[in-house]
Amino acid sequence: MSRFLIAALPSDGQPSPLLRLARELDTRGHVVLVYSAYDQRAAVEAAGCAFLAPLDGGRAEDLARHVANAQPDMLVTDSACAPAAAAVHGRCGQPWATFGGVPGSADLLERLAYEASAGAAAVPERTGCSV
Repeated sequence: MSRFLIAALPSDGQPSPLLRLARELDTRGHVVLVYSAYDQRAAVEAAGCAFLAPLDGGRAEDLARHVANAQPDMLVTDSACAPAAAAVHGRCGQPWATFGGVPGSADLLERLAYEASAGAAAVPERTGCSV
């Protein structure tokens, strides 16, 4: 199974729509870690995922440190974290995707993570795909 690091920083205090995706990926047997705001910890853990707290370096630096520690196959972000994911990709080549709430996203992300771990060329090179 694949390792997903999901970066979701909702600004309104409500659980991120990415938690539905996280729960689905966890149900499918993947390892799912979620980087989010402190007030989201209970929701993240209720989804069956590991919570990754904000650190002290800003989004791009926090993501880079979490990626280095977690070694995910795929980084999945909300739109607020997409610029940070692009920066992390530029530094270390981490495959990433921005989630847009499209039905069937879990299937696509599983395929992308598999291809990324296999080194397949089909994984987006620079921009991360919007799913």
